[in-house]
Amino acid sequence: MQMPDFYDIYGVRTVPFWHTRAFCGAALLLFMVVAGLVVYALVRWWLYIRNTRLVPYDVRALRDLNGQEIEELLQNKESERFYSLLISILKNYLAQRYNVSLISCTDSEMLERLALVGMDGQHHTLFKGILFQSTHARFANAQLMYDQMCSDHQTAIVLVKSTAQLVQHPVKTSTSSVRS
Repeated sequence: MQMPDFYDIYGVRTVPFWHTRAFCGAALLLFMVVAGLVVYALVRWWLYIRNTRLVPYDVRALRDLNGQEIEELLQNKESERFYSLLISILKNYLAQRYNVSLISCTDSEMLERLALVGMDGQHHTLFKGILFQSTHARFANAQLMYDQMCSDHQTAIVLVKSTAQLVQHPVKTSTSSVRS
């Protein structure tokens, strides 16, 4: 008499879900979408970096000084944020113009470094006046500061234009722009 085999080989009754065609197709599609987004982001970043490097620093500073954000702050009479943005634009411009590091410097250190690298007296005085007003902006009445803010905005534009005339740019400006 023959005993039935309890340990016989049986066929697979159900296929695990990760072995199905639908799961593999969905995983492949998800991977392709993520890879496409990464490639898209890298291309956008590269185009942005390439175009901003082609624009001279004085042109970029003037574009930022005449930009919509600073105009809105001026119209809304938000003196603290206005002066913060104005000083940030001027610091970036002067750091590139005179090839000096102005990051995390106090006002007096900034003025000292700019005097050491050869910033002339008139421009030094203009920048010192803007720095002086920016330190007093948080304590002043916004309505009373409006005229001073307009004056300092025009002074910053004059400062950038007058120091930019002293430099010749070997780099061509880019006519194409990348919109974010």
